[in-house]
Amino acid sequence: MNKQELLNELMKIHDRYSFERYQATPSSQVCTMWSVDDPPDELLATDPLEAICDLIGMDIDEEYAADLYDMTLQEAAVSLYNFLMKG
Repeated sequence: MNKQELLNELMKIHDRYSFERYQATPSSQVCTMWSVDDPPDELLATDPLEAICDLIGMDIDEEYAADLYDMTLQEAAVSLYNFLMKG
């Protein structure tokens, strides 16, 4: 999967789980897939993160999940692509 395909899929996941009323763009924040008023204490085992893990076919740890949480979808696509390339 290339970076653009990852971005497209992340935007679909964002649209599914986001509490925002507009369609995702590359500059949408990953964190808005969860409640920003009451974010989860742990990201692991949440539906959005499980969807991301299913997308890449790999598990990620809480530290990397927290890093993704603070990214835009574009940044996350690049980061996930690099993560996959490291394998």
